[in-house]
This record gives sequence, structure tokens and C-alpha cells, in this order.
Amino acid sequence: MEKEFENLKFIDSGACSDAYLTEDNRVLLVGKREDSFSLYQSLFNKTRLIDGKISSVKITDNPELIQPNSKYPFGAMLQNFVDGKTLKNKINELSNVEKEDIGKSLVNFFQEMQSINCDLNKDDEIKINLAKLEKSLNLLKEYVCKEDFNKFLKVYKNYEEFMRQSEFCLTHGDLQEANILIGEDNKLSGIIDFGNMEYYVKEVEFAPMMGYDDIIFNSMLNHYNKKVDVKNIYLVKLVRQIRHFKHVVHLGEDLILKEVNKITLLLNNIYN
Repeated sequence: MEKEFENLKFIDSGACSDAYLTEDNRVLLVGKREDSFSLYQSLFNKTRLIDGKISSVKITDNPELIQPNSKYPFGAMLQNFVDGKTLKNKINELSNVEKEDIGKSLVNFFQEMQSINCDLNKDDEIKINLAKLEKSLNLLKEYVCKEDFNKFLKVYKNYEEFMRQSEFCLTHGDLQEANILIGEDNKLSGIIDFGNMEYYVKEVEFAPMMGYDDIIFNSMLNHYNKKVDVKNIYLVKLVRQIRHFKHVVHLGEDLILKEVNKITLLLNNIYN
């Protein structure tokens, strides 16, 4: 039996889904492409892992899968709605004190994440991450000079060594300005989009704020209960940027070159 919804309110549109608010204040993600449902299945399994285990902030939990059908040929998924405006849209309204508080609250959130036990194998996750990096490097090779590509090969080696020496934990994986929600009181109100959640290194939680907002970033470092080497955060940030390249190689020459310039700038900041 197909699930019926009335009076849906359009929220946003992305590459994989259109998002709507239902009458009972939940978010309906409607698939737009052939791989949408497989992505929903992955997100469903990830979200179930943390259901009821996060108390420091509201999150998009309580998921419900809707199988592909005549109304939703690429499937759909329901999840709880989290109110607030994105940090991206609020950043210019925030005082330094409010930013420091947001950094502290982000740390409280991802330390909760890190305390959740998950039955995942570190060696398997390292192989997955290296394969993703290698795929993007192979695509990137034709757009960079030989000297820079040799630096990228050094990145690969350093990244593998770094992961093998690091402790792994459960991470959100994408704490960037579009996934951090701020309430009317200018405090952290919610975290959304757990699609990149993985068993990974803690540095990934700091990487998006590095270079975006120094006050929030430094507050995160100062309130975290372990010492974090900024060089390792930079390495993870660079790897994230390289891995993103596979998503832009079909978007036209101008966007490709813009992404290449962004990646090589990060690269040369480390290896020059």
C-alpha cells in the first residue's frame, strides 16, 4: 500500500532528493534519480545507529523508508524535522561570544557521537577511504602538472599512515555550515544530514570549520577533551576536497578548473 501525504510544503531541492514538510511536521525526502533509494537505505541504517543516543542537540532521526512505487519511483524517506536556520545564513548575525558557544556545543555533540559503540572494522574502513581517494586522484591526474601530482601521491601515503596511527570513532563527517542549524536565540539548535556519517578519524569533525570561521574553529579545539594536531585536520580537509572532485568532473570545464585550483591551493599550503 502506497503512503499518502496531503498539503506537502516544499523545503528544498538537492541533487538526490526534493524535500517537503508534512502536515505532522516531518521531512519527506523524495528520490530524483536511480540511486536515491540505495542512498536512503544507507542513511536509514546510519541514523538508526544513533537513534535515542544524542541528547546535546536535536538531530534528524526516527527514519522511515518508503519503497519505490508508482508515486515515488525512486523511493522516499521520512525523518524528523529539526527547526532552525543554517549557520551559513546566520553567520553574519552572530557575535564572537555566540560563535564561541556554538563551537563548544558542536564539540558536545560530536563527543557524544564518539562515545557510541559501533561494530565496524578499522582496517576495512581504511581500505574504503583509500579507494575513494585513489579514484579521485586518477580523475584529477589529467588536470594537474606532474610536480603537483607527485605531491598528491605523497598525500596518499601520508594519509594512509595517518589513518593507521589514529583512533577511529563514529563521526558525523560533514559538520559544515549548511548542516548546522541555529535557533532564534543564536545557539546551536540542530544537526542535519548524516549521509556522510562513518567510522573515521576525529579530525573530520573539525575540517569544515577550518578556514570558514576561525572563532568557531578555535572554540572547538579549545573545548575538545583531547589534543588535536592542526596539521592532521588540514590533511583530512585536503583529502575531503580531493574526494569531492569526482562529483564535479561532469559539470563543465569552468567548474572543474575552479575545483582544481581550490585543491592545489590546499595542497601547496601543506607541501610548499
